[in-house]
Amino acid sequence: TGGFTHFDTHFNQVAHLGTIDASGQIFSFRSGRALDQTGVLQANILSIQNVAGDTNLGSANNVINQLGSIAVAGKVFSLKDTVPLTQVSSIDAGTLNLTNTGGATTLTQNNSVTNLGTINNTAGNFTFVNSGSAAPLTLTGNINTGTFDLNLDAGTNAIDLGTAQLTTGKLTINSTSVSGGDFSNFVGALSLTPSTAAATVGLATNSGYDYNVASSTIASIKGGASITSVTIGRTDSPAAMP
Repeated sequence: TGGFTHFDTHFNQVAHLGTIDASGQIFSFRSGRALDQTGVLQANILSIQNVAGDTNLGSANNVINQLGSIAVAGKVFSLKDTVPLTQVSSIDAGTLNLTNTGGATTLTQNNSVTNLGTINNTAGNFTFVNSGSAAPLTLTGNINTGTFDLNLDAGTNAIDLGTAQLTTGKLTINSTSVSGGDFSNFVGALSLTPSTAAATVGLATNSGYDYNVASSTIASIKGGASITSVTIGRTDSPAAMP
C-alpha cells in the first residue's frame, strides 16, 4: 500500500491472483496465460494486459476505484467490484462481464468491446461508451441495473441487443441502428437516439435511412407492458421521420 505495484514488463505465468492489497495505489499486471483469482484485489487503479487467455476477476469482493488500461483483445474480461467504478483508460476486450454491488459504474473512455456480456449493477447507474470499436456492439448476456439507469453508447456503430433481458429503470441507447432486445422486465422510459444529428429514422427496415430500429426491437418494445415512454430520434435533429 506504500507505492505502485507493476508486474507488466513480462508475460507472467501466473494462473491465480491471491490476496492483493494495493489500496490507494496502481496495480498493473501482464499475464501470459488465463488468469483468475483466489483472494480479494484492492487497488485505486487496476490495469491488466492479457491476450493469452481469459481474465476472470469476478469471484471475489474486489475493491477497485478506477480501471486503467484493460488490454485483453479478443478475450473475456470479468470483474466484480464493491465500490463506485470509473475508468482512466480504455477497455479492449472480446467480452466484458461486470458485477458491481457498491455503486454506479461509469465507463466513458474510448472503449473497444465486441460483446457486452452479463452485467449486474443494481446499486447505481451503469454507463458504457464503446466509441473505440469499428464493429457493432452485441449484447450476449442479461443486464440488470434494478431501478437505476442503463446508458449504452455504441458511437458510430450499430448495437445488437440480441436476446438479452434488460432489467433497468431507464434505458438510453445511442448508436447508428438498434436490433433485438427483451423488454419484458423493463420498467421505465426508453430512449433510442441516432449517433449523429440530421439522421433520417427508419422503423422496421434495414436500408434507406441513416438510423434504423429493427422490427425485432419494435416487437419487443410492444411486448414491454411496463415501459412508461418511448422516444426515438434526437431533439437537435431537423430531419423528420420518412
